[in-house]
Amino acid sequence: MSTRPLIQARSLVTAMAVAVMALLLLSPGEPLGASGDYTVAEGDTLSEIAATFDVSVELLAEVNGIEDPDFILVGQVIRIPGADESLSVADPGEDPGAIQTQEVDTYTVRSGDTLSEIADHFGVPVSAIVDANGLADPNFIVEGQTLKIPVVVSAPARPASPDVEPLLEQVAMEEGLDPGLVKALAYQESGWQQDVVSSTGAVGIMQIQPSTGYWLETDVFGYDLDIEMSAYDNIKAGVRYLRILLDLTGSVDDASAAYYQGYGALSLGILYEDTVRYVASVNAIKASFWP
Repeated sequence: MSTRPLIQARSLVTAMAVAVMALLLLSPGEPLGASGDYTVAEGDTLSEIAATFDVSVELLAEVNGIEDPDFILVGQVIRIPGADESLSVADPGEDPGAIQTQEVDTYTVRSGDTLSEIADHFGVPVSAIVDANGLADPNFIVEGQTLKIPVVVSAPARPASPDVEPLLEQVAMEEGLDPGLVKALAYQESGWQQDVVSSTGAVGIMQIQPSTGYWLETDVFGYDLDIEMSAYDNIKAGVRYLRILLDLTGSVDDASAAYYQGYGALSLGILYEDTVRYVASVNAIKASFWP
């Protein structure tokens, strides 16, 4: 949530969004690791990676659970079939990145329970309970309701770098926000990179200003957050702040604008030209990949 000066990472992402996020080849990626993994470099495309390692795009997409072969991210780890004997192609219809679960228990909701607290208690993701029970709104459960509690039997294979997208989706659902909006805004802010620091000191995936982080810790959450080192804490802080702004403004576009330039100026009717471009870029990213 940087103030008006633009950070280098944000400028790059904005340019990508204006061009409908076309991923052009700019530089070669990292060499193949000993485990048969390849780390996507800026400008890589899946077809070029496939050609380099003499495999088909379809096979790479299937092995890595990639739904859209035209969309891969810098830092994403691609498994190369044939480079390691331990690699295997997923069965048709199987998502190798999905959490496999088995419903073995139930829980009756008590007064004051929240879905995130129940998930923490049983050690499962909120999204797993949502899916198991077909919940339309993860923020709405009622006393006496019986929930199926899935138990994780095999965790998804994690790349060497943090898998940001599931975290963004999980926290967005916990806050009752559109996951596509949250993912697009986070990509606009940092390109999903936790180590990005803006010229004004905003940090992490959600580009949290230290002053905003302190306010969230003291007045909203009531406990410390490690927004500098923890991707989860950074996302949690940023998504909660976006939720607050949406409640204040009543408009997704206004909430995105306030996230970028600050709520104070927006509440006075001030909307900067770069803010207009920022909101348009967030919407373009969302429309291109998470409509």
